[in-house]
Formats: sequence, structure tokens, C-alpha cells
Amino acid sequence: LSKIIIDPFLTEFESSAFQNCESMKYLVITSSIKIIDRIYFNQIKQFSSIELPSTVTTISNNAFSEFSNLSSINIPSSVTSIGSNAFYKCSQLKEIALPSSMTIIENNVFSECSSLIKVAIPSSITQIKGSAFHNCASLIDINIPSSVSVIENDAFSGCSSLLQVIIPSKITLIKARTFSCCESLNSISIPKSVKIIEDYAFNKCKDLKRIDISSSISTFGNHSFSECSSLTEIDIPSSITMIDNYTFDKC
Repeated sequence: LSKIIIDPFLTEFESSAFQNCESMKYLVITSSIKIIDRIYFNQIKQFSSIELPSTVTTISNNAFSEFSNLSSINIPSSVTSIGSNAFYKCSQLKEIALPSSMTIIENNVFSECSSLIKVAIPSSITQIKGSAFHNCASLIDINIPSSVSVIENDAFSGCSSLLQVIIPSKITLIKARTFSCCESLNSISIPKSVKIIEDYAFNKCKDLKRIDISSSISTFGNHSFSECSSLTEIDIPSSITMIDNYTFDKC
């Protein structure tokens, strides 16, 4: 058994329904299911491709967590919420397109998706929660829409292939470790809206050569640019009132 097509009239199935079907690779859900819950897939993590119906509105916490063979999944436009850790450690997942019906990217949603190279974030998104893309080591480019007003701790930490980032003008605070260990990051644009750069925000961005700091920033946190070993130039504006411990350590 390698492919399952779930009947349109089915509204529920138990977690053990496909237990020990070790050859099953493709799942097509054509039913009227609205919520994709972790319980459905506790025993079956080997899918490489999943098709979800347009009836789905919610992908629950941990729904596809550690599906290490999953390389393709469609997120229908009906989805308004994807829970924390929903795609955690989906190490073969390469692309994802989020629908405009969503407003928040939750904690750890794509954390440790080491093969993820392309993410389409719609302009409806206003918040990117903590560790949302942590250790997405293959992610080269990310377009953060101007609608985003909050990016939380570790959101892009460990994205070691990320080359450049434009921070939206609604962001007022670059939180702790947001871009820490983005080793390939060579360009960063910080808007005038940003007032504070927190601890370890750009720590170990080893390819970062220059930072343009706006005249509105008042605080550099602990280790905020430490171990940025390629950094050759930074203009510190007169608005700065606090440069904390080890801000430029090992630069």
C-alpha cells in the first residue's frame, strides 16, 4: 500500500487506522475534514507528499512534526491557522507557500526544516513568532512583508545560508537572537522604526561586513554583534545611549 485517497464523505478517522503501513508515501485527503490534528498521524510519518482539501481551516500543533520524508504539501487558501511545531523537523520539505488567510506564523512551525529553500509569506502576516524558521539551513532568501510588526526571539537563528534581509518598517525591536548564527548574511537593512537591538541579535553573522544603523536606535544589547568577524565598518549614531557588554566582541 503506497497511496491513500480519503473519501469525500469521511469526516474522521482514528490515529491507528494506517498503523504499520510502512510503504505508504502519498496521502490525498478529499474529505470534508476541517482540522488536521496530530492524532491522525501519530503512527504514520513516512509520507513524502500530502494533499489537503479546501475544507481545512486549521493545522494543529505538531500535526506533521518530524515527518522526515515529507517533501511536498499544499496549504489550501482556507487555512487560517497553523499551530506551533506543525512542520518541525520536516527535513526534506523544500518549499512552502502560506495562504493570505493567515495572520500569524507560530512558534517553531518550520524549525529544523533543513532543506527548506523557498517560503512565500503573504502580506496578511503581522507576526512571526519565536524560532519559526530556526535552523532552516538551506534558506537563502526571505521576503518579510511590510505588514509584519513583530518578529520574536530566534525567528531566523541558524539560517546559515541566508544572504540578506530587509526588516519591515513596522518593527521597533529586533529581539534576542533573531538572526544569530546566520553565517552567510552579508547585508542587513535596519529601518528607522527600530529603537532597540537586543542580546545576540546578530551574533555570529560571520559574513556581515557593514551595518547601516538608523539615527533612531538607542540600545545595542549584550553580544548583539559579537563574533561578526568580517565586520569592517559601522556608523554609530548619536541617538545611541547604551552599548552593552560584549556588543562587538571578537569583531
